[in-house]
Amino acid sequence: GRDNNEIYSKILHQDPVLLVDINAACAAVLRGLLCKEASERMTAEETIASPFCAEIDFAALAARQVQAPYVPYIQHDTDTSNVVQIEKYINPANEEDGREWDRYLYKALLTLPTDPFEEL
Repeated sequence: GRDNNEIYSKILHQDPVLLVDINAACAAVLRGLLCKEASERMTAEETIASPFCAEIDFAALAARQVQAPYVPYIQHDTDTSNVVQIEKYINPANEEDGREWDRYLYKALLTLPTDPFEEL
């Protein structure tokens, strides 16, 4: 919705809609973490134990023994070229800005070296 009140109402009263086609394990984690009722929300322990995280070695991750799946090229200490500048898309001033954001996300998903939501 374009109106902030409409957005707030959807956040409060509707379940989130996943806008990309992702595997069931990933979708279950996202829905569990985005559950409106805090007592029903997925905990950190439940997330770690979920099928989506089954192949992650959390001990090796904590010990920094896991190689990063992607290492961005950094030109200098203050290089932000790998960071998406979303300020103008948070509340688009017009339809074209909204469509530009949609095109950016679609292109970003298509140009990833591997599917980030691929089945484990």
